[in-house]
Amino acid sequence: MRLIKKIFYRVIYNIFCIFPGTKYICFIEKNTSSSYGNINALWEKIIKIETLKSIKIDVTDFTIKNLWKISQSKVIIIDQSNKILSHLSINSKSTCIQIWHSGGLYKKIGFDAMRKGFDYIKECNRLYRIHKNIDYFIISDKKLIEFYAHAFRLRPEQIIPLGLARTDYLYTVNCENAKKNFWNNFPSSQGKKILLYAPTFRSDSMSGTRTHRCQLDITLLTAFLGESWCFAFRRHPSVTEEIPVGWIDVSHIPQEECLAMSDALVTDYSSILFDYAFFRRPIFLFISDIEAYKNTQRNFYINPTELVGIQNICYRTEDLIQKIKKGTSFNCDIWEKFMSACDGNSTEKVVNFIKKIYGEK
Repeated sequence: MRLIKKIFYRVIYNIFCIFPGTKYICFIEKNTSSSYGNINALWEKIIKIETLKSIKIDVTDFTIKNLWKISQSKVIIIDQSNKILSHLSINSKSTCIQIWHSGGLYKKIGFDAMRKGFDYIKECNRLYRIHKNIDYFIISDKKLIEFYAHAFRLRPEQIIPLGLARTDYLYTVNCENAKKNFWNNFPSSQGKKILLYAPTFRSDSMSGTRTHRCQLDITLLTAFLGESWCFAFRRHPSVTEEIPVGWIDVSHIPQEECLAMSDALVTDYSSILFDYAFFRRPIFLFISDIEAYKNTQRNFYINPTELVGIQNICYRTEDLIQKIKKGTSFNCDIWEKFMSACDGNSTEKVVNFIKKIYGEK
């Protein structure tokens, strides 16, 4: 039945494409798009331009009405894979722009991140189905063009280094106000430094369930650092499980404010470290499960030690405690290496690129 339904939608979409249209700039968003921020940043700018007709579609709403909207769109904007486009072959009158949700380059993505233990041909077919409609791919730095072209089987000229729209907020966020707001909302943290823990997800290859599998010991952190530090946890957008007891949940705070208020970041394999590098504050990688992660999840383009240095790598909670006590500073050039196109004007650059595509015949 599911196959019949998919075929039905494809046929309906192809019929719709016969009619003259190309009216809209169509944003297709998922429930995680708000947390990632790129679509919201672009949407806020685009809707103010009266000559552009913009609409938003929720990817969970796979309806005939939305198929019509997509068929009548000149430009389609996505920030990750989605089940609507993965089951359609977009008509040539529409241009699909991927404003990818993560910056920099760390763990493998796209065709470079095939699932472990699956048939190679089937995996290639699955990934082609998911990514086949991309015409242009927006990234954070021109030095990464070849990597992204290979990962998504695109030509280098399809990879456009205009920067991530959401990073514009980093240039305007008030760090002092962000911290004061946090202290006001969580009085027990008043006057303390803020350690932000933002791990990526671990995925069960069979069920697809995503969890954090958090191994950082909050009890030890509190015992040894609790007098001068408080401990905030930012859930990965695609994980719905409750955060471990003892952490302050800051998942609801806008990402730029969350990063601005924090005195140090702890993550593992998450690209959030590239955004945080803007503030030039300590970044610690807690990678106690790195071998298991490489064997069952994904491998890396960049070795963790090459990103933050061996001095900021932690395998046990005790390691992290000692490094924080020692006062390890930020001495990396992550922003310069991986985010140089994010110059505070990325939204404007991407909007101008969209306008150019929208105006082409």
